[in-house]
Amino acid sequence: MRQLFEVLDDLIVDHWAKILTGLVLLVLGRVWGRFRARREWQAKEFKNRLMVSMNSIVDGRLLIRTVLEKDMHEVLLNGLAVAALREAGQKTSESDPVIHLAEADRWHILNAVLNEVAENFKEGLFARDLGLPVVVGRYVFCLTNEVAGDLRTRKIRVMIQRPELLAEDGPELQSLELASPHHRTRLETLAAMRRQYRGGASEDFMTVELALPR
Repeated sequence: MRQLFEVLDDLIVDHWAKILTGLVLLVLGRVWGRFRARREWQAKEFKNRLMVSMNSIVDGRLLIRTVLEKDMHEVLLNGLAVAALREAGQKTSESDPVIHLAEADRWHILNAVLNEVAENFKEGLFARDLGLPVVVGRYVFCLTNEVAGDLRTRKIRVMIQRPELLAEDGPELQSLELASPHHRTRLETLAAMRRQYRGGASEDFMTVELALPR
């Protein structure tokens, strides 16, 4: 036991600066993490979260439902990709909530989102491959950061919906019934998405085909 203490003592003497630096960095990391979490909670802005939000219309009513929500790093798997998405997200405005990614980043980030969404519907994929009855639908999605209105929380959202909702002859958005007054901002977002999707700026959109077992 005495020999063990002597070894530990030698390690501390020889490496005290590294040990102290490590402890300081650990404490600072925890303090910064708590500070950032408190600041995001107070502002209701969750900059590291990525939410997939489905927009659909049922009986003339706009329905907004969360498909999934994860930390950006879990979806994009790369710190530089997360930084690129967050930077692009800061450039949205009230009139244009769609995130316009740099050309070099666009496909990689959108494809990572597509893979995350598709993974949640893999049962239908295997059911179709096995010849079992399935229902197949096409959806279109893009990345947004809504900054207008009185949103309760602000975060980067993947807006996913049937392409018919964004079509030129799609439903009249302003006539839709809303489940909450807060959803009026979503109508403005859908209007902006519709203008860009049918206006030829579809490079910010990606299509995913999903299969559900019957």
